Amino acid sequence: VSIDLNHFKAINNTMGRATGNNVLAEIARRWAQALSTGASGTRDFIACQGGVEFALVIQGYQTDAEIRRSIQYYNAALEQKLTIDDCDHYITARYGYAEYPIDADNGDTLLSYAFAAMYEAKRTAAQICRFSPDMLQTEQTLEIERKIRQALDNNTLCFYLQPQFDILHRLRGFEAL
Repeated sequence: VSIDLNHFKAINNTMGRATGNNVLAEIARRWAQALSTGASGTRDFIACQGGVEFALVIQGYQTDAEIRRSIQYYNAALEQKLTIDDCDHYITARYGYAEYPIDADNGDTLLSYAFAAMYEAKRTAAQICRFSPDMLQTEQTLEIERKIRQALDNNTLCFYLQPQFDILHRLRGFEAL
């Protein structure tokens, strides 16, 4: 599960990075406490991947509903009011997940797909989103953009103009190929 905290930049920008770090430390404490109880019903591991992105590894589930229940368990711990320096904060997050070995057969790809699902959750304003292959269109778009930029840099891009005619055989424009 890839987790991204919503609007966390606002805390850093308005309250300062020290407060932001204290908020992150409190979130880590809450999630560690949630992990230690074992009340999620699954075997879990959570880690900070940098900034405000976290990874949750869920094991010992049988159904998709159990995965979602575990995510909701950690989300409930996250969304409780958090008071730092006499200021109340309400933290929310977006969650994207992929399943091993159904979606991917190695850790790197699995994590990449969980990220794609998390970004889809952010894009659609869903709280939890499961990976689906159509989410890879963004990656394909990035690959096409990379290849076009490389062709421009290497001066290997060329195109041909194909004339387009209307029904009366008048030239109406060109299509770039």
